[in-house]
Amino acid sequence: MKQFTSIALVECWFGPFPAWHDLYLRTCAANPTVQWVIFHDAPAPKRRSENVRFVHLTKEDFVCRISRVLNRPFVLTSGHKACDFKPAFGAIFADFLADFSFWGYNDSDLFWGDIRHFITEELLANHDIITGCRTSIVGQFTLFRNAGVTREVHTLIDDYENKIITSKTEHLDEGELDHAVSVKGLRICRRQLQVHDENAPEWEQMARQLEMEERGNLDEWFWEGGPCLWKEGHLTHIATGKETMFFHFRTWKYHWRENGLLHRLVYRDAFLDGFTITRQGMRLRFKPQWFLLEACSRGLHGIRRGVFYCGRAMERVKRIPRGIMRRFSVVR
Repeated sequence: MKQFTSIALVECWFGPFPAWHDLYLRTCAANPTVQWVIFHDAPAPKRRSENVRFVHLTKEDFVCRISRVLNRPFVLTSGHKACDFKPAFGAIFADFLADFSFWGYNDSDLFWGDIRHFITEELLANHDIITGCRTSIVGQFTLFRNAGVTREVHTLIDDYENKIITSKTEHLDEGELDHAVSVKGLRICRRQLQVHDENAPEWEQMARQLEMEERGNLDEWFWEGGPCLWKEGHLTHIATGKETMFFHFRTWKYHWRENGLLHRLVYRDAFLDGFTITRQGMRLRFKPQWFLLEACSRGLHGIRRGVFYCGRAMERVKRIPRGIMRRFSVVR
C-alpha cells in the first residue's frame, strides 16, 4: 500500500453544525489518507469516519489555549474572530498535530473532491506552504510544513499580538499572512484548487493576469463559477467538465437560508451515488438499489398502515351496541 505524506486539517466550530455538514463529512470520508481534527462545542454528529476526529472544546478552553500561546489574556468576541487564529493553529493545537508532516486549516462551507490527486507527493516535497487560491493564501484551504518557522507561522505577521486582540476580524489568515510569508521568502504554491459558486470580477481579473504572466496560458484554470457534481470522491465542474479539489459555496449558503432550503439531509449513506451543488440547494443522487429498497420500505409502511386502520375499525365495531347492529343487519 502506498505511503503518503501525513496531512492534518484543523477546524474550529462553535455552535450547531450547518445543515450541509453530513454531506461535508461524506466528502471528507472519501479522502481516507487525509486527517481532519474538528474542535467543537456542539454534540458531535452520529455519522463519522476514521479520518475525522471530533474533539469537544468550549470557547473558554479555546481562549485558554490562545492565552498560553500569546502569553497574555484574551477575550473571544465572536465565533468568526476565530478565523484570525488560523495561522496560530499549529501552535495552539501542537499536541494534536505533532505526528503529522503538514498541518493546515480550512473552511466548512465547501465540499471536497480528490485531495491527493491535486496535493501530490512532489508538490509537498517542494513547498513549505500550499494554498487553494491563485492570488493569495486563503482561509478555505492552506497547508504548512510542520517544521521550523511554518509550525508557528503566525509569528511572521507584523504586530500579530496586537491585531489579534481587536474586536473586528482582521483577515490575518489570508492577505496579512500572504504578505508576511512572501517577505520571508518561503516556498509557496498558490494554485487554483477550487471553484467558487460566484466569482468576484476583481479576483478573476487579478488571477488571469498572474496566470498569463507566469504560465502564458489559461487552460488549466477555472474562471467560471457555478454548479459542481460530486460522485465517488471526485468533484467535477459541470460547465467545463474539469475536476477540481474543492467547491466553495461562500454566497449560495445565504441564498439557501433565505429560501428555506437548508434542512438536515437524511439519506441512506451506503446508497448515495453523488450529489449536485446548485444555487437552489443540493440534489442527491442514489444508486438504483436505493429506489428498490425505498419502494419496498414504502410498501411495507403502507401494509402496516392498512393493518393499523383495519384494527382501529374493528375496535370501533366492537363498541357498537348489539341492538343497533341487529337493526342494520341484512340477515333476519
